Amino acid sequence: MYVIEPTCGLCNKLRVIFSYYKFLKETKKDDNHLVVIWIKSSECPGDFLDYFEPIDNITFRAVRILNAGFNDKKIFIALLIKEFLNSK
Repeated sequence: MYVIEPTCGLCNKLRVIFSYYKFLKETKKDDNHLVVIWIKSSECPGDFLDYFEPIDNITFRAVRILNAGFNDKKIFIALLIKEFLNSK
């Protein structure tokens, strides 16, 4: 499983997501699941699934972090990943 956190606007996020998706398809690993931490921001305020259909082998976790410093964000993301892994 790969966990990514694309940043900035919608086009940049899509570029990162589909680059990893293509990489996983080409490598044909057994565990080719992708988890996308979708940070809602002023550049891209919606959730992926608000606008697009679900994609096989990709799980989206939408979060909004307000007024968080860099270290707070890293800790939050680590906790979010831990929560996701424990939910399986």
